[in-house]
Amino acid sequence: MSKNPQDADNQAHAETELRELEGDVLEHLNDDTHPFASHLAAGGCFTIIGPVQVCWEVVGSNQLKVCLKLAGISVGCVTVAIGGQCQKLEGKVDNIAKASVEVCLKQQSGKWCLTFSGQVCIYVPFSWKCYSKSGTIVCL
Repeated sequence: MSKNPQDADNQAHAETELRELEGDVLEHLNDDTHPFASHLAAGGCFTIIGPVQVCWEVVGSNQLKVCLKLAGISVGCVTVAIGGQCQKLEGKVDNIAKASVEVCLKQQSGKWCLTFSGQVCIYVPFSWKCYSKSGTIVCL
């Protein structure tokens, strides 16, 4: 059987592309401008108090998607990025919980940390019990 010259050209091209991909294809992400590159599958939730949670996930090499959950219901999401502005999350689930929380990415001890501050409230019979809370959710 004779080989088609086009097949030989395609195989040579494929071998060249394969050689170009050898090595660490994510190597360019391992620097200060892409600090979350090694955490691309990371995420979790942090309980502020009772039914009030802030959930986060890495969505890029320098940003996080952050959501406010009240009694398991996501009431809003924002994206926070390194070098970007802090973002505010607000929401309410009637007769259960309400919150107004600001989330930021701040550098602490050489790591980027997701921090929060704000007011969270829990409904107790016939009134709201509110707390001012702040802290660090996670450092990457």
